[in-house]
Amino acid sequence: RTENGVDDIHNAYNIPSAYTGKGVIVGIIDQGIQLDHINFYNSNGELRIKRFWNQTDTSGVSPNAYDYGSEYTTQSEIEAIKYDTDNGTHGVHVTGIAAGGYKGCDYYGVATESDIVFVSYDGYSTSISDAISYIYDYANEVGKPAVINMSIGSFMGPRDGTSDFDIIADEL
Repeated sequence: RTENGVDDIHNAYNIPSAYTGKGVIVGIIDQGIQLDHINFYNSNGELRIKRFWNQTDTSGVSPNAYDYGSEYTTQSEIEAIKYDTDNGTHGVHVTGIAAGGYKGCDYYGVATESDIVFVSYDGYSTSISDAISYIYDYANEVGKPAVINMSIGSFMGPRDGTSDFDIIADEL
């Protein structure tokens, strides 16, 4: 936190005001999330994960613009799901770094007061493009800017901005 200047930003050091992610959507496209983790609540006990779309889950209702997966939109729905998978925690780790707000220890995230939208993807570039669009659509709906993290460990095709995925992501 010190080496990366996060503490300085939170404490408004050499900037006009502190920045903690308040008023911003942090979108995460990943797998392995514990939706009711202590890191994802605010000090009033409100879950900061505002939307959860599990693209591989067929037990619920798909988001309006898509014909697959299950979307959860209320705190009680999201908490009831608890996990997107039982074989990984990468999403918890990544979301904690980006937006973890629990300050009961020295290790908490960057955008501690942001709202979170998590998309558990199925590993295909089409679903990742849909996830990007889904996060931006929600951010537009609530009138907030969004930033998206995709800590995806593999990539196929060129890495020079010319792949179909790169072009679609740039357009979004």
